[in-house]
Amino acid sequence: AKDLLASNDVVVSIRNYDFNDIEPFTIVIVDWSLELKLYELVWDGDIKHFSKLPISPRLWSSSTLYNEEMKTQRQLWFSEYLNNENLSAESILEFHKTAGNGNINFGVVMDRGFVKTTSRTQVEKTDDKVSMTYHDLRADEVSKVNFKIPEIINE
Repeated sequence: AKDLLASNDVVVSIRNYDFNDIEPFTIVIVDWSLELKLYELVWDGDIKHFSKLPISPRLWSSSTLYNEEMKTQRQLWFSEYLNNENLSAESILEFHKTAGNGNINFGVVMDRGFVKTTSRTQVEKTDDKVSMTYHDLRADEVSKVNFKIPEIINE
């Protein structure tokens, strides 16, 4: 993730990156350098799956934590949210706090004892400002950082 964040051209970096000996993962990339673009990179341990996605609301669920039935239910919660709420930073945060109505097994805030949701991070970009809010659920501490774009990131 750090290599991609420091990249001047994320698409070229992903095409050229050697993912061997890296555990499987999914990463969602939002690029707003010239125009808003959304990408999904899935490394399954053998093959890199990289695609540009249409700009639309989406929900991702971990393949290692949720079976297909759980993922389907989580998608239903998300569809219901989209049908009943105006999409905003505040409503998205509320969805992440409450979706699943306390279902600790596979709600958005999940707690199975041996594995649980430990934090929530929200990034919001408005014009040339980016804010990132991090909520440590274990300590119940919230921190916020504001960035002004453009800032020199890669030197």
